[in-house]
Amino acid sequence: MAEANPPPRRFGDFEIIERLGRGGTDTQVDIEDAHHSRPRPDVAIVLTDGYTPWPDTPPPGMRVVAGIIGDNRQGVPEWMRTVHIDPDDFRLS
Repeated sequence: MAEANPPPRRFGDFEIIERLGRGGTDTQVDIEDAHHSRPRPDVAIVLTDGYTPWPDTPPPGMRVVAGIIGDNRQGVPEWMRTVHIDPDDFRLS
């Protein structure tokens, strides 16, 4: 069951949009939402354990970076920039 998502917040020129999930989170939906938002972001950064469906094609005019927390390195599309994050180095507060 997903938790209620907090409202977007600003960080300088960035807008932080959190999507909180507990399994079954579909990043395709979040990437599509970002692509259709106005103004459209230049880059969408997705932090995930990687166990999610991914879009087959890149959204036009927007880069996507996947921050994969943990060892799941499968399924991320080749067109997407990927950063692997050790879960011991990643703590939410």
